Amino acid sequence: MNIPEIINNYNVYSNGKGADGKATSEKIVGIGDEISMPEIASRTYTVSGAGIMGDFDESVLSQFEAMNMEIPFRIFYGDIKKVIIVGKTIDLTIRGAVQGIDTGANGETTACGIKIDVKGKVVKVSPGKFKQGESMGCAITVNPFYFKASETADAKNFKEIVEIDVFNEVYEVDGADMLADIKKFT
Repeated sequence: MNIPEIINNYNVYSNGKGADGKATSEKIVGIGDEISMPEIASRTYTVSGAGIMGDFDESVLSQFEAMNMEIPFRIFYGDIKKVIIVGKTIDLTIRGAVQGIDTGANGETTACGIKIDVKGKVVKVSPGKFKQGESMGCAITVNPFYFKASETADAKNFKEIVEIDVFNEVYEVDGADMLADIKKFT
């Protein structure tokens, strides 16, 4: 059994199309050392009434709160130009190497991969600060409307963990459509 332990390393790529119309993926240089993934939170409805002792919050299937994620940059310079236009849709891929331990192979160190695909609007640009001998601590805030996390053991064949596409009514976990029961009535 492989027990995942840490993100050993990661890179961020900006996806788009070249002049020839073919898909491109360009590594973004200057990203800070930590990116917080967006929180996936369901909208809730407070249920109360006769026969219920008080009230409770129920998740509303197919309804999510707005997701936000902050992407830090060390310096307000260079590749940050590719992603600082407020209101612009950006398409990013974060690829990470997950270090783990194989409990069935005498504790050998293992590596597998995780990939995060995010599409969203830039809603905030924080240019950071100037201080001698330090990074600027700048960042952009993205409001994702698409989020997909996948895992791989061979860097080629990715298996979906979760996928949310707000505009296309997609909410899948481990390949299963979580909205199938709702969709058959709409």
